[in-house]
Amino acid sequence: MPPKNAKSWKPAMSSMERKEQQKRCGPQVFLVPSKNGRPKYPVAPKGSCKPTEQGAKAALAVARQQGNRKVEKKAEALLRRLEGSDRSERR
Repeated sequence: MPPKNAKSWKPAMSSMERKEQQKRCGPQVFLVPSKNGRPKYPVAPKGSCKPTEQGAKAALAVARQQGNRKVEKKAEALLRRLEGSDRSERR
């Protein structure tokens, strides 16, 4: 059960949902796609094939907590790219 103050909290994707999303969208929706195991660090919401800024920030936070420097760098690069494209859309 989510805390009462967590308005945007949603349950995490199950392994099956992750695999289905990777089949449908390809490896770009995960920072660590996997052919045999469980894809890790999703950057797109459920049901979407487009990485979001919120997903990249969440993946970055988890990677930092787990001390995964390789994924942290990938997340930072993706976040810069998404923020850059977001600025150009606003103009």
